[in-house]
Amino acid sequence: MDKVCCICKKPQGLAPTRPSWSISSDFVHAANEPARNKQHTGEMLMSAYIRPNAQGPQAHICDDCLRISLRALKVAISKVLTEYDAGTDLEAELSDVTARLANLQDEHHNACFDHDRMQDRLAHVLDVLDGKCAVDAEVKSARWEVSRGHLQG
Repeated sequence: MDKVCCICKKPQGLAPTRPSWSISSDFVHAANEPARNKQHTGEMLMSAYIRPNAQGPQAHICDDCLRISLRALKVAISKVLTEYDAGTDLEAELSDVTARLANLQDEHHNACFDHDRMQDRLAHVLDVLDGKCAVDAEVKSARWEVSRGHLQG
């Protein structure tokens, strides 16, 4: 017997077997101050998971039932967002997040530029010291650092 959608009983036909569907996104943010300073992102785990009540090898969700489930999930999320967005100036929030992102991008660019300048200076110092000092672990480490090259093309 052909497989059928375990929700609407539509025949599977040539569609791939899909016992479930999920999407997830996460980012990490430490709650305590010392650890927060060492991290670059926040902590939040988000996921959406759609699965039929039936499990096992016969479980299959057709595209139509998946689409309906996703729309129901979208409606539920929109309802919650409406509650949480009440009284929030979304334009100001978007503007603030955009400004913070621009600052982070600028800091990243400056850090890369400083790193690349350090690479050039370190390479020059090693050229000057060639043959004038013992090659110890510190010099090997410096040569390795220079061999890594620039961060910005």
